[in-house]
Amino acid sequence: MTTQQEISAVQRVYDHFSKSRYKSFLKASDFYVPFFFGKKKRMAEFSKEYAPFAAACFTETLRNQTAKDSGEPNEELISAFVNKYVPEALKPAYDEYWTLICTEVDKNPEDARQIVSGLSTLFMYKLFGPNAEQPDPDILNSHRHQVAMDFQVGSLMFEFTHGIKVVLEKEKKKK
Repeated sequence: MTTQQEISAVQRVYDHFSKSRYKSFLKASDFYVPFFFGKKKRMAEFSKEYAPFAAACFTETLRNQTAKDSGEPNEELISAFVNKYVPEALKPAYDEYWTLICTEVDKNPEDARQIVSGLSTLFMYKLFGPNAEQPDPDILNSHRHQVAMDFQVGSLMFEFTHGIKVVLEKEKKKK
């Protein structure tokens, strides 16, 4: 049975790491934003898309970590997290990311790179449209920014995994 302390500990991990990575993601993705968009509009669009994206990444890492710890995912803990951090307004966007994750896991559960690459591509597509993954022809090094996005997604998921592992181990020791 999941305790309230476990739920709040996991939520603290999400709050901390999703906020700490926000600026890194913004910088990595801002490269593709047309500059005729104002800064306020770019920030608003990014913020609207980042919340369900980060929640889906966290849900996947929570599912993986609880499955590693106890043999199967802790559905009670996962649903408590989703209920708190995915309001109805964000549910369709969250479901797109979650469907992508489940599809990639079903295809090849051992290849985390495909999940990371798929998530970053979908994130960029939803922000900037169908040509989001195309490098800017005016800037020769723009293909590096897709790599930067993949790196940011991988780093975020690693931090989530490590944070979840630490807090769940602490909660087990308290029991």
